[in-house]
Amino acid sequence: MFPTLFGCINTYELTRTRGWDKNLPARLLGALPKRSWLKRLRKLGQEVLRSLWQHIEAMSAATRSRWQWTWVLDDSVFRRDGGKLELVGTWWSGQHKRVVDGIDGVLLLVVIGDGKLVVPVDFAVRRPNPTGPGARCRSKLGWAQVMLDASLAALHRHGLTLPAPLVVADSWFSDSKLMAHVADMHHGTFLVQGKATYTFDLADGRQVKGADLVDEDQDWPLRQSLNARDCRYARLQATSPTYGAVTLLIVDKPRQKRLCWLSPLNTVLPGVTMDAAPTAQSVPASAGARLKGCP
Repeated sequence: MFPTLFGCINTYELTRTRGWDKNLPARLLGALPKRSWLKRLRKLGQEVLRSLWQHIEAMSAATRSRWQWTWVLDDSVFRRDGGKLELVGTWWSGQHKRVVDGIDGVLLLVVIGDGKLVVPVDFAVRRPNPTGPGARCRSKLGWAQVMLDASLAALHRHGLTLPAPLVVADSWFSDSKLMAHVADMHHGTFLVQGKATYTFDLADGRQVKGADLVDEDQDWPLRQSLNARDCRYARLQATSPTYGAVTLLIVDKPRQKRLCWLSPLNTVLPGVTMDAAPTAQSVPASAGARLKGCP
């Protein structure tokens, strides 16, 4: 989060372009009281978003559509092989496909436009074994809801009248209660990546799995995108045992594997095609998934 606020990808690039010692960012953050650096970075992210919105809110609807804001949630385990520290615990890692020792963090980003501009908004570190009042660690779903609610509320207090949020996340955040909260509380859309094992009952009576939706040999009603020439997509209405009535969005791009995203039914789904799915591996490395409109 720290380097991206200065337009850099990682700490090394930040120190190289600024002419700093490579250990300077770590010393600066380490000198601050506990968690104060997170509060400072959160405030900086909100200030950047306010400046960007004030720049585009008076523009035409066509211009604002090219500056669409997409809220991206991601969960990452930062691997540590050393001795146990206060924040080091055992977590499931999607990258290693097993339980590993590390620090688990939840990241909230805002991707603007086609993904060339990414603003870190909030970051939370999950404590593995908290002690004292409220000992149980907050889950990643709980952190996601708190971070999103707090960020939108802070921007609203500063006078920003934002459109209903489009929230994108990978399958680790697929939860019916969280989807319903985004729809009911913020009148927004929560779009999550599906899994190959998910089961759906289509409107025509067929029962399919997530693997069938991304199978290249399956003949789904794909149609050409108006904005992205190389993108085809299909929308299906289905019923899920876990999520109830949902809208399925199948995205097909050349030289890439098909993707399936789902969202609660009766929500406005702006078509989205992902150049990089927001997974624990891709989002922190690239500071955000790049999004392109696919109506």
